Amino acid sequence: MHLLLTLQNTQRNYLAYLLASFNSHNQFVHKGKFSVHIYRKAVAELSAPLFDFLLSQNSVGEPLETWAYTTLFSKIGMTNYSWLKYDGYNFGGYGISATPRELTKIGQLVLNKGNCNGLQVVDSLWIEQMTTTQTDAGSSISFGNLWWIDESSGAYFMAGSGGQYAVIIPDKNLLIASMAEHDTDRDFETFWKIVGRIRVTAN
Repeated sequence: MHLLLTLQNTQRNYLAYLLASFNSHNQFVHKGKFSVHIYRKAVAELSAPLFDFLLSQNSVGEPLETWAYTTLFSKIGMTNYSWLKYDGYNFGGYGISATPRELTKIGQLVLNKGNCNGLQVVDSLWIEQMTTTQTDAGSSISFGNLWWIDESSGAYFMAGSGGQYAVIIPDKNLLIASMAEHDTDRDFETFWKIVGRIRVTAN
């Protein structure tokens, strides 16, 4: 309750944005035989102000953006990026703009089970969990922890707003990064066919 009251008092505009985004178009519903999977970007968005609040309440005492750079981005050499803010708070569900080269650094970290040049940046157990099916999302694509999994090929990928992808094909030790013009993500089927061709020809 204290957390909710604090958020209401200090982040009123941001919370209004979050509540509005719960009714936005950026969601889908898949009904299985015994369960319902609802994807809402707003759930991920909520993580950012929560992290900010928790970081401010302990000995870390730094904003989310600084903490993320110190603990993750700097350790994988990711520097050429920007992170959108709303009302002074970083977006939690999207908003990091980066070059393809920077995108591959995140992908390579996941491909290497959280290890970068001998340094274990992210726990390998977490990498395994987030790239393992947690819920059925329909067809052959399932959902892990903010990562998508193609059950038929064993590939997993992160999908950014507007058609940005980093695909990992573990049996080929292969990483594919793709950038696109904004709002071309509806052409996913064409993109995935290209990924399939690359996978078949990769040694």
